[in-house]
Amino acid sequence: MKKGLKITTDFSINPEKLTIEKLIIQDQVSNASIKLGKKNRTMDVLFAGNLQKETLDNIIEKNEILKGEIKGDFYAHVLLDHPLNSTIQGELTVKDFIFPRKIKPPLVIKNLFLTAKKDILQVKSARLALADNSFDLKGNVNLSAAAPKLNMELSADVLNLDQLKQDLGKNTKKSDNQTAEKSWMYPVRGIVKVKAKNLTYEGLTWKPFEADIRFNDKAASISITDANVCGITTLGVLEITPQEFTIDLKPSAQNQELNSSIRCLLDKSAKIVGDFNLEGNIKATGTAQTLIQNM
Repeated sequence: MKKGLKITTDFSINPEKLTIEKLIIQDQVSNASIKLGKKNRTMDVLFAGNLQKETLDNIIEKNEILKGEIKGDFYAHVLLDHPLNSTIQGELTVKDFIFPRKIKPPLVIKNLFLTAKKDILQVKSARLALADNSFDLKGNVNLSAAAPKLNMELSADVLNLDQLKQDLGKNTKKSDNQTAEKSWMYPVRGIVKVKAKNLTYEGLTWKPFEADIRFNDKAASISITDANVCGITTLGVLEITPQEFTIDLKPSAQNQELNSSIRCLLDKSAKIVGDFNLEGNIKATGTAQTLIQNM
């Protein structure tokens, strides 16, 4: 251990959990107090001070967790079964923090600045990365209402949902009913505005893609406000409940070169020449289990 480094700790560990009652780390560049614990569906997280990469390098033989710094004065007492009764306070800044995920790619917090006061958790700015996907997030969560209320904005240059689905993985051991039910266990309200210059799903790429995702109790709607794939504008609404989903799309195109659009959609070299106009509706319904299975 490097000279001048002082560590004070009080923790307990068992095969199922690690509880840190007190962890104080001090040296010439860092002075941090940390608490982390979970008991009876209650979680406590405390961070006060600053922790630098150089300090963790001298504690962990191969530091793959922190490549930047953490600083702030933040406390959260979270009731997992009653999140609206939780307590959050303070502010926190994080740079280049890596969440390891076993064999899956890690989640990287490139930068994060959040504040918490009374019932409002505000993400001033955040840039997150998972494998080749990077996105920015900002907004707030209001915990004073009957359910957590979101007002968030998510933006990205490139958002590959196919890659995200693979990176996040899917637990196929659970039944579809269990998966759908768990997805609605903690209802939220509010809106998340999504903007991506390029969004890829099932091999197709939308340039651009913009949508408003609205949550209302145990229901959600996705209003696509700007989306273009293969020269075809695809606006519409996707409504989701625990029981079913409905899709109402209105594809349209004006004076598009037919051959390039067909080749883009089908990835085939069909020789179809000409321009075309497209207007109409595409409607579909299905079960929520089917939707979740294909996410």
